Amino acid sequence: MQDFQDEATVNALGLKNTMKMMKLYELKLKKEGKGEAVFGKDNPIPTRTYEQEDDNCASLLHKARYEE
Repeated sequence: MQDFQDEATVNALGLKNTMKMMKLYELKLKKEGKGEAVFGKDNPIPTRTYEQEDDNCASLLHKARYEE
């Protein structure tokens, strides 16, 4: 088995073989059920609106800084 974390090994493969390895890896993930469904796009983060307050990052801190 080749060590694909070794830079010299990866550079020696060439573009054609690297792309072939990538396609094989993607097929393997799809076959195992670890394709786009698992590693897909995240849902959008909801927008929150806060009252305007002063915040100078030292003595005056906005309430939103403590929001979890």
